[in-house]
Amino acid sequence: MFNMLILMAIVVAAVGFILYQVVSFSLAVNNPVRLAKRDGTALRSVIGPHLEDLVPLTNAEMELFSLSKETRRIRKAGHLITTGVFKSIYHEPLCAFAYKEYKRKNVATLLARTVNQEFFYMSINGETQVYVDSKAYGVITGDGQLLTPNKRQQLASISPEDILELHPITIENKEIGTVLNPKQTELPNPRAFQLMDDLNEEERTKFLSLSILSLVEESIF
Repeated sequence: MFNMLILMAIVVAAVGFILYQVVSFSLAVNNPVRLAKRDGTALRSVIGPHLEDLVPLTNAEMELFSLSKETRRIRKAGHLITTGVFKSIYHEPLCAFAYKEYKRKNVATLLARTVNQEFFYMSINGETQVYVDSKAYGVITGDGQLLTPNKRQQLASISPEDILELHPITIENKEIGTVLNPKQTELPNPRAFQLMDDLNEEERTKFLSLSILSLVEESIF
């Protein structure tokens, strides 16, 4: 009888934990600010060990940014985290990232960090909110537009089609650079970016906001 009570208590506790996880996730998805805060904190701890080795991502280093990266996967109940570091063609660590994919395929979060900036992405139902240094920066639509948080103005855009070898990024109808599609190249250590000219700080933020998400998603899927 005593053993039966213990077994029942374990079952009840397990069911309660599962229900808590489901309810917690549902509340977070319905409250994007809560999800961003929760996952941002969790993913920072994942990439933390890589940060002290990063090299500053200057315009010169962006020209050397490559598809070369080291990755590992962390599988947990309800989600999968892919974490890694993008390197230069000379194997210098430039950008650490952690991508959290929920079993509900329409929800994912991504944290990417360079020496100077942090980019956090929250994708829900095909639309991605972007935070730069913990501040709302914009929204990336399914067709590759980076809009202001209120969606009233376009900041930049990327051609997101998977069949493209290069994804052009434009600002105010001017192409400022391209991002190489990892799915469309067989080179062992290719440059990821081609820049048309040196970028100022704001242009670099717009470029990276689009290109980092593109690189991570096309690299791990």
